[in-house]
Amino acid sequence: MAYTIRLHPDAKRELRDLPGHVRLRFVRLIDGLAETATHASARALVGIEPGYFRIRVDAFRLVYRVEGNTVWVLRVGRKLGPELYRDLPDT
Repeated sequence: MAYTIRLHPDAKRELRDLPGHVRLRFVRLIDGLAETATHASARALVGIEPGYFRIRVDAFRLVYRVEGNTVWVLRVGRKLGPELYRDLPDT
């Protein structure tokens, strides 16, 4: 099943601000989410409603939500603490 990828404006800005080599890894990862929304290293976020996932790339995280056949990339950034997962934007 093919998925449509949507980037939240905050995630688009965060992705643009990443170092080049990390950004490239995330771009490839996001492209892969169009094929299958459940990446092998994706983990469901606990404590919030179902459908939210995170993928770790070194010290960085990608947070996304699956809604039907749409994958919303909500946040991309360095994980310094739990605040990366707080106040996730609405899709």
